[in-house]
Amino acid sequence: MANPLSDLFDKLMSPVSALSGADRVAGTLAAISRTLFDGKMWRSLGWILLGLVLLLGGVLLLLRKPIEGAAGTAAKAALL
Repeated sequence: MANPLSDLFDKLMSPVSALSGADRVAGTLAAISRTLFDGKMWRSLGWILLGLVLLLGGVLLLLRKPIEGAAGTAAKAALL
């Protein structure tokens, strides 16, 4: 009958188990670096950001004219 504590100690001290965690960390870092340096992703995000900025600018311009007209009318009414 094997000693469970001895088996656990052997598994913890084996170099293979120590390197298996490093392999997972290296794989994770490689996946992150592939994602961060993916030019197609950043180009797509840039187009989406440009679209949102243009859309927001258009909506602000559309809303600004009626607001200026209403403010001008209110200012004229206040002065009369």
